Amino acid sequence: MDLKNSSGIISTILDSLDGIIYVSDFDTYELLYVNQGLKDLLGFDPTGHKCWQYMHARHKGVCSFCSNKKLLKEGGQPAKTYCWEYVNPYNKKWYAARDQAIKWSDGRYVRLEIAVDITDQKTIQQFLK
Repeated sequence: MDLKNSSGIISTILDSLDGIIYVSDFDTYELLYVNQGLKDLLGFDPTGHKCWQYMHARHKGVCSFCSNKKLLKEGGQPAKTYCWEYVNPYNKKWYAARDQAIKWSDGRYVRLEIAVDITDQKTIQQFLK
């Protein structure tokens, strides 16, 4: 199997997952990859734009809660996966996010975020309180 076919298979798999997946550049914040779940949520493909422009209600600059600094160690090597929760400003749903540094095809480290809808769990938690 060649690289192009492998890339297509991986995209098909990531696009079929029930969640939000994106990859962005650490330095420029450019969105390098977004899955279909994120495209559907936003209503368009934001690839090539800065993540802070579209990911969390169109900030005017880097998000104050950006986890980029938590994803690389001082020497530039990947740190542990950073897990956090947030409410998406577009659909008002709760998400559990897992952010980590991964090596991109050109050898640099980039940010990968995988976020899964946990709204039902949050609703149950609130009910139990």
